[in-house]
Amino acid sequence: MSGPAARFFAWAGLAAGLAVAAGGAPRAEALGPCPDAGLPAGARCATVSVPVDRDDPAKGAIALDIVRLPATEPAGAVEPLFIIAPGPGVPVAGQAAGAAERFAAVAQGRDLVLVERRGTGGSRFDCPLYPTVEAMFGDLFPVAVVEMCRATAGLDPAHYGLAALVEDLESARAALGVERMSLWAEGLGARLALAYARAHPDRVRAIGLRGPVPIDVNLPLWLASAGQKAFDRLFVRCQRDAACRAGFPDLKRMLTSTLRALAEAPATATITDPDAGETDVVVTRDAFVTGLQAMTWHPVSFAEAPSVIAAAASGDFGPAASVILAMRRGFDGLALGAYLSELCAEDGPALVGVDPAQATRLTYVGDAWASAYQQACAAWPVPALAEDLAAPVESDTPTLVLSGEFDAGAPPDLGEHALATLAHGTHVVFKGPVQGTPEAEACVDAILAAFYDAGTADGLDATCAASVPVPGFVVPEPAEESAEP
Repeated sequence: MSGPAARFFAWAGLAAGLAVAAGGAPRAEALGPCPDAGLPAGARCATVSVPVDRDDPAKGAIALDIVRLPATEPAGAVEPLFIIAPGPGVPVAGQAAGAAERFAAVAQGRDLVLVERRGTGGSRFDCPLYPTVEAMFGDLFPVAVVEMCRATAGLDPAHYGLAALVEDLESARAALGVERMSLWAEGLGARLALAYARAHPDRVRAIGLRGPVPIDVNLPLWLASAGQKAFDRLFVRCQRDAACRAGFPDLKRMLTSTLRALAEAPATATITDPDAGETDVVVTRDAFVTGLQAMTWHPVSFAEAPSVIAAAASGDFGPAASVILAMRRGFDGLALGAYLSELCAEDGPALVGVDPAQATRLTYVGDAWASAYQQACAAWPVPALAEDLAAPVESDTPTLVLSGEFDAGAPPDLGEHALATLAHGTHVVFKGPVQGTPEAEACVDAILAAFYDAGTADGLDATCAASVPVPGFVVPEPAEESAEP
């Protein structure tokens, strides 16, 4: 497995150049050369200094990195596209390197800008989530680690929430001297994009969203229902595919029996880890099912999922252990303190007093996610979001939402939910995947380029969305018949 979680948590990075705040107003020095040779030619870097606490400037400042990629074919005074990370991870410059390729058509006519989220990179609010390889196969959020992080981090989680992120983005815009911008966000990043558009509507020309998770959708509880739909879709698609049906004739029974067996007693597997060498691991039910769910979030690993299920059903948990390790390494790349500060303020209050097992019953995933977040947020108390931030965003800004019929990470029902309060929202649903394959990414890039150029989805040509192919299932080669003696 080449790392489904690496695609799920595709947040990479590097450090950017230095700047200062002057005169009390956010101001970046002139963008200068970036210190990392891995960035595209012409990339310019700076930092912007923002207050830790805007109500009390005496608490100090945070320096946030900025990377600006110039348009490859400048078309005059066109607003830049600010690309919002889906969550706190590592610095922005690694994301910028990928953005230049992913948004090739968009970048022909406009600059791309990435602004570091506080708690990430040079301002990292972090603790090691999994101190050993073996720990990656245990609890999703080890409570002891969360408690230790809270006790030793020396930072106030209340300063790392959505309100601060909105004003950080505004500070970066002002520091760069940008009058208006367009926005792009995926997954949880949509919460920041929409919240910013609500707070500063005159600064946003257009918004593009892929697989948005709106603020009024509780992520931990939604993951259970979303996982159920993903697995049901996997069974249906495998049954309809002749090669998959022949290779895995009873996929659903294989999964249910394996989950039942793991609930009674975890399995063991030996894998070779690139860092730790040969490692014996314990595969629990929760680790197994959440690892499989991560596979369903991208079309390439979705196509590999039946083979992992079949191997586990036969007693071989090596492939599953490799998947779990990849997913947990994705979580380990998060800036844990900043991540919990955001998620526990946004989603934690709805979990208080909830029985996770009851709320997620009749799903394969069960309470794996909900219990993990509930326990982590209990150990990471933060104030709940203010009522105005927690409310669904109502906006007149032209907004394009992209979903995929076969995309567990960007399902159409979630896109429709996000559009409910967006007066000028348009939904494009891909017949196949909307992410994760060259064909899907090229189609998204072309649609976005046209949308941002026009500033509206009226008359938008999205015909390529109907023809993005779905990767074929990975199935075992048929056994060769032995020749007659």
